[in-house]
Order: sequence, then C-alpha cells, then structure tokens
Amino acid sequence: MTQRMNYQQKDGLGRLTLDDGKANAMQLDWCNQLNQVLDEVERDNCHALVIEGRPGFFSGGLDLKVLPLLPPDELRKTTEHFVNTMRRLFLFPKPVIGASAGLCQYAIPQPHHTELILHGRILTAHQTHTRGITHPS
Repeated sequence: MTQRMNYQQKDGLGRLTLDDGKANAMQLDWCNQLNQVLDEVERDNCHALVIEGRPGFFSGGLDLKVLPLLPPDELRKTTEHFVNTMRRLFLFPKPVIGASAGLCQYAIPQPHHTELILHGRILTAHQTHTRGITHPS
C-alpha cells in the first residue's frame, strides 16, 4: 500500500495531508488509509480534523483510470467502500474541514464550474482551450 496520507495531531487539531505525488485519486487503498486515519482521530484528543492536499492540489476525485478496468465485483466492492467511507466522513463525530487552495475559481470560467468542478468531467487539451480554461500561475 502506497503512503498517500500524513496525519499529525497538535494542540487539539488533527491535520491530514493528502499527497501521492500525483492526483490524490481515490480508490480502495485510499479509502482503507482514510479509514485508518479516522480510527486514529477518533482515539486521540483532537477536537477537529483538517484535510488538505499538497500546495496547489487537493484531489482529482475517484480514480477514473483504475475504476473502468476493474471486474464488476471489484468495482462494486470499491464503490460501496467509497460510499461507506464518505458516509463515515460526513457523519464523523468531530468537525471535519476540507482545506483547498481554491485555484479553480481563477482557472475555470464560471459557465463551466458545474460541468468541471461538480461533475469532474475530464477534457482533452482542445476542449480545455475552447472553454477558455487557463493554468493558474
């Protein structure tokens, strides 16, 4: 299992940093690691958990390169585990804060926010150009 998460607790605040060096894409291993961290957060004396990505990048969401290649039973297992992990996160007994750099508001024009941010649509270079999307500098 690749180490993708670093959890530290200091002065009553838990801090989880996601960084796999790539897209911080979510798949079965990711869910297992997050659940291990949540177990630790429940046991320790922190009052809240902050989840952040590496500077400039939070997460690319579900791993769309891996999921389509999974056999149906593995896909079902992975998606059910993901849903259960997200349910646990949203119903967690301590406050959970997602800290994101917020660069999307500058890089993605407003008319495309729903399509690209909420739905996580992946675009080709040409599609990116025709929508006026720029790389934040």
